[in-house]
Amino acid sequence: MRLGRYEDDINKFRGEAHRILDELGGEEPYLSVMRNLVDDSSRMLLRAGLAPEVTVG
Repeated sequence: MRLGRYEDDINKFRGEAHRILDELGGEEPYLSVMRNLVDDSSRMLLRAGLAPEVTVG
């Protein structure tokens, strides 16, 4: 499975979120916190082969 296309989409959403925050403006300390929240929440967490196998039985 190719995860790169998901990463590309996430990067586009992150960029758009940063652009919107810049347009909204506000005091810099709050903007920095909001940008960090966007960055932290949009990190690419999908990695092939990292999910543990679960067996029920």
